[in-house]
Amino acid sequence: MPPKRIITVFGATGLQGGAVASTFLTDVMLKGDWAVRAVTRDASKEAATKLAEQGAEVVVADYDDKVSLVNAMRGSDVAFGVTNYYERADANYEIQQGKNLADAAKDAGIKQYIWSSLLNITELSKGKLPNVYHFDSKAEVEEYVRSLGIPATFFLPGFYMSNIGRVGGLLQPLPPDNNWTFTLPAAASAQIPMFHVGDTGKFIKAIVLNRDRVLGKRVLGATTYMTAQEVVDSFRTLFPKAGSTAYFFQLSEDMFRETLKSQGLSDYLVTELYENLRLLEEFGYYGGNLHQVPKEKGYKRFQQWAAEYGPIYSLVLGGTVVVVISSEYAMRDLLEKRGAIYSSRPDQYLSHDILSGGLRVVFMKYNKTLRLARKVARMVLDDDIVRTTYLAYQDLESRDMLHGLLEKPDEFINHLKKFTTSFTTQIVFGYRTPNEDDPFMKKLFYTANLLNIFPVLRRLPDSLLPVRRLAKELHKSERNLFLGMYMDVKRKLNEGTAKPCAAAMLAELQETEGVSDDTMAYFSGSLLQAGSETTMATLLGFVQAMVIFPEVAKAAQAEIDGICGNRLPSLDDRKDLPYIRGCVKESLRWMPTTILGVPHSVDKEDWSEEEKTRKENPVSNAVTRTIHKDPKRYRDPYNFDPSRWANDDQSSYESARNEDVTKRDHYAFGMGRRMCLAMNLVDQSLFLAISRLLWAFDFKRAIDVTTQQEIVPDMDDLFDGLFTMPNPFRANIVPRGQARAQSIQEDWHKTSAELLDGDMQWKDVPVGSLPTV
Repeated sequence: MPPKRIITVFGATGLQGGAVASTFLTDVMLKGDWAVRAVTRDASKEAATKLAEQGAEVVVADYDDKVSLVNAMRGSDVAFGVTNYYERADANYEIQQGKNLADAAKDAGIKQYIWSSLLNITELSKGKLPNVYHFDSKAEVEEYVRSLGIPATFFLPGFYMSNIGRVGGLLQPLPPDNNWTFTLPAAASAQIPMFHVGDTGKFIKAIVLNRDRVLGKRVLGATTYMTAQEVVDSFRTLFPKAGSTAYFFQLSEDMFRETLKSQGLSDYLVTELYENLRLLEEFGYYGGNLHQVPKEKGYKRFQQWAAEYGPIYSLVLGGTVVVVISSEYAMRDLLEKRGAIYSSRPDQYLSHDILSGGLRVVFMKYNKTLRLARKVARMVLDDDIVRTTYLAYQDLESRDMLHGLLEKPDEFINHLKKFTTSFTTQIVFGYRTPNEDDPFMKKLFYTANLLNIFPVLRRLPDSLLPVRRLAKELHKSERNLFLGMYMDVKRKLNEGTAKPCAAAMLAELQETEGVSDDTMAYFSGSLLQAGSETTMATLLGFVQAMVIFPEVAKAAQAEIDGICGNRLPSLDDRKDLPYIRGCVKESLRWMPTTILGVPHSVDKEDWSEEEKTRKENPVSNAVTRTIHKDPKRYRDPYNFDPSRWANDDQSSYESARNEDVTKRDHYAFGMGRRMCLAMNLVDQSLFLAISRLLWAFDFKRAIDVTTQQEIVPDMDDLFDGLFTMPNPFRANIVPRGQARAQSIQEDWHKTSAELLDGDMQWKDVPVGSLPTV
C-alpha cells in the first residue's frame, strides 16, 4: 500500500486550520490517502491533544522561526497557511508572518501551497477605505507568494456567519423591548457572502482534489449571498417566536462608533471594523460587480448598465471577468462575423460538468460532440417533417389543451405544460403524455423543478457554490429519466415496435458515430427540454399579456372571427391572420425565456472596438431583455403590441437569417452558430396555440375577493429558474359562449375517438415520418 500523502495544516488548533485538519482526518474520500500534520505553537493545548487522538501528527513550530516552519513542512505535498491578524492587530507583523510561511513553503518544496487570503481593500476602493488592515495585509502576502513562483492557490473566506449569530454579534436582542435586531452600518440590501468557518475543510478538500484547475487562482469561500434583510427574514422563519418582532436597523457612522467604543474598542479597531462593514455595500466583499446585481429582477440592472456604458462592457462577477454584449450590432460583429471563435461555452464546473455530467447540449463547448448534436437536430427538425408529422402532433395536443381548459380553467398553467410536453415527447420518444398525472410528465417536471434550485449558477462562479453533492444527485435523477426513456426506445427498435421518433434516429446513428448511450440520452433529453419548457414559458407570457392588455385579445379575436367564423383556426389560416402572426412575434419579444442569454466564450484573445476579450472571459449576450425593451428599437417596448409587426411577413427563421439586423424581429432564438434550430417548429406551435386559445376563450382578470377590484398581473414578476417565465398569476378564463364550449367538447371527443387508442396513444403514426440515418 503506497504511503499516505501529507497535508501540513498551520493554525490547526484555530478555526480555519482546525476545520481543515478535521476534514482530512474524517472525510471518507481523504482519510485513506492523506495524513494530517497539525502545526501548533503549544502541543499541550487541549485542541492539539484531541487532534493527536484523532490520528494527526502534531508538530510544534513558530511563525517567527523560519527554520521551524521549514521543518514542519518538509516531506509534505500540501500546506495550508493562515495567520491571525487580531492576535496583535498589527498589519506589518501579520505580513511578516505570512512571508515567513511562504518562504518556508518554497524551501520545503511544497507541491501546492494554499494561502488563506483576502482582497486589498485600499486598492479596490481606490483609497476610500484605507483602514481594513486585516484584508490588506493578507492580500500583500498573496502578492508575495505569487512573486515566489511557487505552486499556490488562494482561498478567500467569506463573511463569518458567527459574526452575526454569536453572543454580542450583529443580530441580538436590544433594549428597551429586547427585540432581535440585526444592525449594520450598511443598507438592508447589502449582500453578504455567507461563510461558516466549519466549512473551511470542504473548500480546501475541493482545492486539493482539483489542484491543476486552481493553481494560481482564487477560490472564493462562501455558500450563498444573503442581504441583511434576508438574514432577518430567515431568522423569523427559523425562530418564529423570537423572530416575530425581529427587524433590521441601519446604524449611522456615529452610532456605530459610539456603540463599539462603549465596549472598550480603540479608535483604530473601530475605524477598521466600520470600513470593513461599509465594504459590503460600497464595493462588495469580493469586489467587482456581483454585489450590484440584485437577486430579483437583475435584468433591469443590465439594462441600466447598457444605457450607461454602451453596447459592450465588462463586469467582474466573483473572480471572473464577464464581457456583456448589449446591442444587435455588437452581437452581429462578434457572434456572427467572428462566430468561428465566439461559439463555445465557458467552463461551468457545477452546472455542466457535475449537474449535467458534461452532456447537456446547451452548455457544451463547440466541439465534435456539439456538432453531432446539431447535425441530429437538423435532421429531426427537417421542414417537411415539421409541416406533416409534427403538425399532426401539435394539432392534436392543441385540441386537447382547449378541452382541458374548458374542464379546469384555473389549472391553465398545467394545460400549457401538457400541451408543449406532450407534442415534444411524441417528437423525441414517440410517446404522448395524455394527462398531467402521467408518470413521465411528473418525473420530467420534478427534474425541471430541481434544476430551478440553481438559477444562481448564472450569476455566481462555481467556487462560490459548494453544492456538489446535491448537483450529483440531481444529475443522477435526470440521467435515469433520460436514459430510461432512450433505452426503452432502443428496446422497442430491437422488437420492431418503436414508433418513428428522434430517439429512434439517435439509436441508429449511435452505431455509426460510436458514442455512448448516455450521450444520446442527453441529446434526446436536450431536445425535449428545449421543445417543451421554452415554448411553455412563452405561451404563459402570452396568456399573461392577454390579461394585462384585454384590447389586444379583442382585436385578435375580431380578426379570427372574420376569417374562421365558428370553425377552429388551422395552420392554413396563417397567411390570412397577420395580427395573430404579430401576436406570435410579440410573444417572443415580450417574454424571452432566457432574458440574459446563455454565455458564450471566445477561443482566443480578441479585440473589438470597445473591449478586449481574453480567452478565459465568458461573453454574455445579455441582449434579449435589453434589446427587446429598447425604446429606440421598439416603440412603447413594455406594451404588448402585435400591430408593430403589421409589415413584417418574415418567419422567425427568415428574420434570423436577415443580414440587416435592424430588420430582425427579435433575438429570442439567439444569434450566431449556436442559434436555436427549432424556429419553424416553435412558430408553428405558437401560431396554433395562440390562434385557438383566442378563438375559444376570453382572458379576463380575476377579482380580489376583499376589494372587489380587478387583479392586474405584474409583468415584471418573473420566475428566474432554468428558463424565465411569469410567476403564477390568477386569471379568469371563460369560453366565448356556449356554442364554442360545446364545439370544443364535441371536437375533442370526435378527434380522440378517431385517432387515439384506449391508452390515449396514436392508433397509427400520422402522415410522414422521421428520416432514417
